[in-house]
Amino acid sequence: AQVKEALEHHGVGPERIKITGAYIFDKWFSGLHPSSSRRDFCRKYNLREKDPILLYLGTSRQLGGDESWILPKLRKALDARVQILLKPHPRNYENYKKVRPGVFTLLPSRGADTEEGLQDLYDFIYHSAAVTGINTSAMVEAAIIGKPVISLLLKGYEKTQAQTEHFKQLLDEDVLYLAETIEALPQLLSDILDGRDLKKEKRE
Repeated sequence: AQVKEALEHHGVGPERIKITGAYIFDKWFSGLHPSSSRRDFCRKYNLREKDPILLYLGTSRQLGGDESWILPKLRKALDARVQILLKPHPRNYENYKKVRPGVFTLLPSRGADTEEGLQDLYDFIYHSAAVTGINTSAMVEAAIIGKPVISLLLKGYEKTQAQTEHFKQLLDEDVLYLAETIEALPQLLSDILDGRDLKKEKRE
């Protein structure tokens, strides 16, 4: 896919291209490991160790604007056992502070451009049963470490998704679960929790 983009959009000759990987994702294949046990992770963020965790990955302000309205609706649609972790985009953090307490657990705002932020993000994904959101490159990282990814296809965010290359590639590879409404997500998550992860081989 990247070779095609280099040829079509950047005018680079094929003789000058060598595929070596996607540098920003390399560390997700071998360099990262969970920094704590499930028990310690849950204690740190005041979560229930035995109940499932759904991680909501926030979109950048440029692409997603204020998507804080989604979280209360998602909380209402989900089984009470399911805990919601929210990892906002580091440059789109403030909007979530206005949502009433108890809807989700708000995670640290530091981005993955530092070692601490990168390890945080890995731990958040690793200890979650699945991840969801509108559109963010962290969906690629979640798929790399084997986590199911549920994308919300909500009205008003069509361009945010259709105009982003990595999102189109995830669609083309059929690794995303797609929920056209917030109310459709719980059944997808329930199937995953029950062991019916139909996208597992696609992610691998």
